[in-house]
Amino acid sequence: MLPLTFCLPLIKSLSNITSLSFQQNYLSSPLKFFTIQLPLRYNACSNHSEERSHLLASDIILETQDLFKTYFLGKDVQVPALRGVSVTVKRGAFTAIMGPSGSGKSTLMNIIGCLDQPTKGTITIEGIETSRMSRSDLAYVRNKKIGFVFQSFNLLARAHALSNVMLPFVYSDYPKAKRRERAMEVLESVGLADRWSHKPNELSGGQKQRVAIARALVNDPAIILADEPTGNIDSRSGLEIMILLQALNREGMTILCVTHDRFIAEHAEMIINLLDGKISRIEEVKERKDAREELQKLPKEEDIAQ
Repeated sequence: MLPLTFCLPLIKSLSNITSLSFQQNYLSSPLKFFTIQLPLRYNACSNHSEERSHLLASDIILETQDLFKTYFLGKDVQVPALRGVSVTVKRGAFTAIMGPSGSGKSTLMNIIGCLDQPTKGTITIEGIETSRMSRSDLAYVRNKKIGFVFQSFNLLARAHALSNVMLPFVYSDYPKAKRRERAMEVLESVGLADRWSHKPNELSGGQKQRVAIARALVNDPAIILADEPTGNIDSRSGLEIMILLQALNREGMTILCVTHDRFIAEHAEMIINLLDGKISRIEEVKERKDAREELQKLPKEEDIAQ
């Protein structure tokens, strides 16, 4: 899970997190909205559309080369978190990152998400090299290129769902007249159009995560970074989140998911295993799990109630 210190800038500078969250109470049928049709985005923003169009020609959306990250504690203590990590993610891929505590998962996600910079090595997102950028430039890339989904949702408690989804627009050039419409589009795409006026304390855990996912989508990111997206919700709601992420991926969204749960990781196409700051293994998921099928295997809610 990403440190809280990296989540706080959401309130102070919303360009830091363009993001985040999905559950069962909304649904009369658990699979009601999972045929996702992503709405066309940024039709009114020609600059963004032109920028994205020429980038689509490249199959590589994310590439890290020989990433090192060392934390310095005082004058003499050095703590290596990453030791030469090289990763290539293709456009439209669904990739999971796994590893025990201290393996470097969160550090890698921080760097990929432009929340931190490597001590050594390079990282490129849609052709943009970010490893030596200034803070303001990193904030711009975060807002334009990355949608975050966090374990703890990171929704503003006093704002209703629609306002939470619209937060990334504060630092966006998306036309003001179209912002509300766009936010409602993504809320509808995650099945929460009828919950737009609800505050987080009026939503279930899964619904909060769906609001967060809608916020991650609203600025049309190049990639979604999901850090333990099912960690704070029950198993049924977790599978519903994975159904949503798989549906988005089928529509072409690139997803990178950090998890400690092998079961969740096997919903991805590829698993990158980290150990002691290094890649220990990269494996293709030969029998990829379908979250719809896994959800159907669970006992029905009425059976549990009895």
